[in-house]
Amino acid sequence: MLTPNRLFFVRLKQHVRYIAKSLRSVLDWTVWLYVLVPLLFIASGLYIELWTRIPAWANDVPWSLMLITAVSFLLLNAKPHIGVEEADQLILLQHKQWLQRVKQLGLVYSVIMAALRLLILYAVLLPYLMIVAELSKAVLLELLLYSICTSLIMLIVNQYLIKEGKWWMRLIRSGVRSIVLAVVWVLPAFGYTVQLWPLHYFIIASAVIAIVLAWRYAVTPLAYARQLRQEQEFRLRLTSVLLSQVHETKSSKRRKRPWIFRKSQRLFKRSDAHYVISELRIKAILRSPSLLQIWGLMIVVGSYAITLVDGVGVWVIVAGLVFIKRSWLHMQWEHWRTEDYLQLYLTEAYAAKKLSQRLLMGPGLAIWTIIALL
Repeated sequence: MLTPNRLFFVRLKQHVRYIAKSLRSVLDWTVWLYVLVPLLFIASGLYIELWTRIPAWANDVPWSLMLITAVSFLLLNAKPHIGVEEADQLILLQHKQWLQRVKQLGLVYSVIMAALRLLILYAVLLPYLMIVAELSKAVLLELLLYSICTSLIMLIVNQYLIKEGKWWMRLIRSGVRSIVLAVVWVLPAFGYTVQLWPLHYFIIASAVIAIVLAWRYAVTPLAYARQLRQEQEFRLRLTSVLLSQVHETKSSKRRKRPWIFRKSQRLFKRSDAHYVISELRIKAILRSPSLLQIWGLMIVVGSYAITLVDGVGVWVIVAGLVFIKRSWLHMQWEHWRTEDYLQLYLTEAYAAKKLSQRLLMGPGLAIWTIIALL
């Protein structure tokens, strides 16, 4: 028999299956064997080494402020996952009490996932926080507990102040969210790390506020249409990142021209087919915020990994990073080349791939080489 609890867990199971299916569509066994597994071993080795030897540059970084900034980013983008589908509309509208139950379970699930993300963040920064910033375990536990309480507050605040409406209304709501985040997390956490005030009073106050907001959120009706739109936008963003393509959403259709190369300026003077295709590919990556973030993140993370090793290990890391980046560019190319307008130039595809690969590898390889030589 279908119940609201069973309905929520069925939709949650489908949500997890969708993410797993999307990951399997781009991460086959070759990617796991040649990219992800070696990267996992390298990352774990570097993390273990941090506990015995902290890089010299780490002493000049305010890690407590970095923690506050990273947690602020997570809290500002936290949204409750309820998991409604279009097929649920008839059932949920016939049973009004099911709406609130599904909404309550979605809030509980979202808080658990937010706590897990915070735990991962604290675990990654833990060597720097304890060794460089010299924060004790008690201080970190209080900060973690307070950030979890704040996550519940921000989940509800972000849901009410979702970015909808005209541009000026979205701007006002974003400003209000930032002010709320600064009041409930940034200022108390910063004052606690510099020993201006204790944190346990803020923990009690945030817990009381979180309980009141959670009760208010649980008894109010579910905005079905808005929640369904959020679920659809999440899937579009996930597909955009994994399949290396940009899906336009309702909010982004207002953009008449891309944010870079707005007049389609030429990158090359030559008009050969492989130069044209290479230019189209480079512009496609630069015009995609998700792909550009991944491309830049590879450069930043790779540069950081190089600074943690010495001697021959530096060039081993550089070679591994080049291989990983080439593999990612190859996956992006294999999907992008299926666009309809490229079918006319398939005879020049291999030359275009080689040219665009070299150009896209250039900045990262140059930065990694300079850091390795230094």
